[in-house]
Amino acid sequence: MTDSQEQKSISDLSTRPIGRLLWEYSMPAIVGMVVMSLYNVIDRIFIGRGVGAEAIAGLAITFPVMNISAAIGVLIGAGAAARVSIMLGQRDRRGAEEVLGNSTVLILVNAIAMIR
Repeated sequence: MTDSQEQKSISDLSTRPIGRLLWEYSMPAIVGMVVMSLYNVIDRIFIGRGVGAEAIAGLAITFPVMNISAAIGVLIGAGAAARVSIMLGQRDRRGAEEVLGNSTVLILVNAIAMIR
């Protein structure tokens, strides 16, 4: 992102109506949650018809683990987003980049730990 685009984004955040900004920035999260929910429902339909009740039982056991993994990812992401926003508001771009890097590494470590 060039400096002029960054300045325009910062200007938009300070001048545009809050309702419009909230709608614009929350829509990708809403779409993501709907897609994830649809994926789970459709996945269970195909597995139930193709494999059977035992496979559905396996999914029921692993579903809480998936939820915990997703919750940890959201926890790290939301915390990092808040910290990055604060640092960018203080014009501390270097600190914001460090937080972004650290949170990315932490999420990758979490993913590797959940895989094992």
